Amino acid sequence: MSNKGLMFAFIAAVFIAIGLYSNERSNQILLRLEAEGFTIDQRFDSHPLLLVDRQRRQIALAYPDRFELINYDQLLSVDVDIDVNDRDQEPRILVLNLQNHSQSEFRLDASTPEQVVGWKRQLQQWVADN
Repeated sequence: MSNKGLMFAFIAAVFIAIGLYSNERSNQILLRLEAEGFTIDQRFDSHPLLLVDRQRRQIALAYPDRFELINYDQLLSVDVDIDVNDRDQEPRILVLNLQNHSQSEFRLDASTPEQVVGWKRQLQQWVADN
């Protein structure tokens, strides 16, 4: 195998190891959430990962190293925003505006404008349901 081939194999192995490590950490966060009684009723593949427990009326934002819990009654509004770095200028950011929380706002990235609009609609419906 040539030096270029060895270098490529090494770099590929490093990326695979990083991916496996990140996935394992994410799984540990989800297990910690569930151990605290959080039931994942809905999962939105945003960044960070958005999870919903409809029974407890809570939202969890799962990061690789931690999670944030948000009660429905802490949610002031759910908005959609545009990433200023997005050349298409399409809404791909879900904004959670909060009260009585350590942070006043969380911004979550979506893959498509349709995805973020759907998430907004669904969250607003669940929060409004008593």
